[in-house]
Amino acid sequence: MGKGDIYVLWNNNEPEWEQELEKDKYNRKFRELINKVRTANVDILVLNNEYETSIKEKSTNLLYVTPDFFDRYGITGDFSDREIHELFCTLFVENIETEKILPAIAGADFRHEYKKGDVIQGDSGEQYRIVGFLKKGSYYAVPTQSRNLESMDHALLMPVTVDLSDNASIMEYLRYSQFAVKDRSELLGIEDMNRKLHLMDSYFVSYRSQLQIVQNDILESIILFGGFGSILLIFSMLGISGMIIQLIHDYQYEYGVNLLCGAEIKDIFIRLVFQVSLLIVAGVCMVFLMAGNSPAFWSVFLMAVVCLLLLYFYSWKKLNRETVIISLRSME
Repeated sequence: MGKGDIYVLWNNNEPEWEQELEKDKYNRKFRELINKVRTANVDILVLNNEYETSIKEKSTNLLYVTPDFFDRYGITGDFSDREIHELFCTLFVENIETEKILPAIAGADFRHEYKKGDVIQGDSGEQYRIVGFLKKGSYYAVPTQSRNLESMDHALLMPVTVDLSDNASIMEYLRYSQFAVKDRSELLGIEDMNRKLHLMDSYFVSYRSQLQIVQNDILESIILFGGFGSILLIFSMLGISGMIIQLIHDYQYEYGVNLLCGAEIKDIFIRLVFQVSLLIVAGVCMVFLMAGNSPAFWSVFLMAVVCLLLLYFYSWKKLNRETVIISLRSME
């Protein structure tokens, strides 16, 4: 994440003019406030997660974001910074075109059915043109709403469009925006104007405490699952090691006969470890099918490699210590 804190606009209660959103006398005030926000020295990261659509009868989150959102949270995928800054600039318009095809960054799950340039049509008729896909496992946290991370694997990210003729559209933009600043004093001008215009009973609150909670939760999860994973790894290695030792013991006489007939240690070694290697490789393949090309898979892959190397070393040493006489006497 970038420098500075993130603030969100916290509303104490619903405005008294909720029933009069379309009246012109409030539109002038909202335009004044939105101009103040646009000229302030802040980065605005909009994240409105309250919209959904249905694509092929499957619920899909619609997230409205700005280029600063990608930069701040390190959101990556098969799209360039230039594309993001060209297509995701916030538009302030008079009357939104409802039939316009919107550019969208699609979650990783959409890769199975679509490619860049395809147009996705929602079950209600709305259309979105895919300009890129997010990296698998991308997530976000919702300011002041939840301490849990939300997956973006089945979400559509779209640019923000604010209808300046619609008071509700302006208010929604302000309510769901995240303001990234180095000093909270840069937001005082917005708070003062809002108070002066009597629009919303609201003030800016820091998002830092929630981010700290989210980070602590992630760390606790890593420690918890890492601990369980380490225990399972130890028991798995003990089990496989025991199986190797048992195989060597059970077939010791047969190995002696093979050696007596001219077989080499490496031939017996290959025969021995092939059975165990096959099981480990099958397990790694199953993890790949479930997790894909993800950090979880590579962690399992590296642990499997270490496990195999240790077992190969032990098996080779054990077999080289066994002589033909000792092997043949194991049946006595």
